[in-house]
Amino acid sequence: MRRAIVLIGALIVGLLGVWGGVQALASTGFGQPGGLPVLPDDRASSGHARPFEVNGVVLVNARHPVAPEYVPELAEPHQLTPAAHRAYVAMVKAAKKAGRTIVWRVGYRSYDTQAEVLASSIETRGSYRAALAYTAEPGCSEHQLGLAVDIAAPKARGLAFADTQEFAWMREHAHEYGFILRYPDGKSDITGIAYEPWHYRYLGVDHARAFGPWSSLTLEEYLGGR
Repeated sequence: MRRAIVLIGALIVGLLGVWGGVQALASTGFGQPGGLPVLPDDRASSGHARPFEVNGVVLVNARHPVAPEYVPELAEPHQLTPAAHRAYVAMVKAAKKAGRTIVWRVGYRSYDTQAEVLASSIETRGSYRAALAYTAEPGCSEHQLGLAVDIAAPKARGLAFADTQEFAWMREHAHEYGFILRYPDGKSDITGIAYEPWHYRYLGVDHARAFGPWSSLTLEEYLGGR
């Protein structure tokens, strides 16, 4: 019963859209100004049916959500957009050749599934405020874009992944395949999400090369706003 109540609450929160997200971030202390302006978003009239873009780069967060019904074209088995999928496969093969085994965990995640993930996080962390530091609201997750992938090492996942050779390889080479570490350590005031060494976002090589190896640059900083 408690889980059902929490899930309903998560779904209601997700439907609040941008305003709900901004208010939630304000209450957590995450995603506060960080010296960056809020990027103007004129998609309200379209119901956020298409993702928000800046110079051809998609940005989704609590201020720039996508509609519940948004579903990108996906390639199997890793459930990423075709371009991201090709790049991911090439990256994993290169890592394997270097003796590093990258384990896929999550690609695309629907709006409804994100609501379930948030509900579970609320139960685990004890409050909505604590959950938002690690879990995006439905409609505000990069996984819904099909451009984000969560990975692990054979014997380590989550924060423990940061202590592996696989993580070191990713930090050195991910940008060469168009991927960036989306939520770097110490940048939660900008991204709104705590450090996630396992979460990589596909931008394409042309954009990712600006980040380079071991970069702590955030996508928001690269785009010049939140």
